Amino acid sequence: ASATSVAVAAAAVAAPAATESRPARTRAKIPVQLKTCNWKPYKGKLTGLYGYKDAGGITKVKPQFREGGLFGADGLAPVGMANGEWGYLNCRGHTFKVYAEGGADAFNDDLVRTRNAQGSFGYLNRRGQEVLRAGYGYATPFCGGIARVGERCDIDREGNATQKVSCDSWRAIGADGKPVDQPKIAPRCEAVLAIPGSP
Repeated sequence: ASATSVAVAAAAVAAPAATESRPARTRAKIPVQLKTCNWKPYKGKLTGLYGYKDAGGITKVKPQFREGGLFGADGLAPVGMANGEWGYLNCRGHTFKVYAEGGADAFNDDLVRTRNAQGSFGYLNRRGQEVLRAGYGYATPFCGGIARVGERCDIDREGNATQKVSCDSWRAIGADGKPVDQPKIAPRCEAVLAIPGSP
């Protein structure tokens, strides 16, 4: 098998815009089943970057990542890209960028957050496809079918962590992007849906 070179577009994350348009609904969430692979990360001797080899020692992805995580049962491995961003690598050698705080944002309810160059948040599925287009000033991960999103937000970060988020308005949404009135939040989801910096 020949080595696959992964092209990753470097997109600088800008500060959130003063206003955000209401995100358009794209497609309903559909559970994604991906085949996993037996690739393992290895460190290139010349570059110090990470690539991936299969069980037979054949290079599948040339060294190009600052960090290389292990593949999970979902067929994805978290990777730190050379431009400082984070994403996931699949078993076809393709990557997609996700939101990061000290590492790639984790999947919850089969969705992961992303943030575009204008600073707006949205959600991707495990194929890297947009489920909810970026248009939120801030967004929590999903949990129990619910996420909290804000509009016109100020985000205070220190290092790789978000310390405090202040938004003009907040609402709960479901996986289809529609508002959820009086959402019932399970105890296991309280920490996931908490707003950074809130009492």
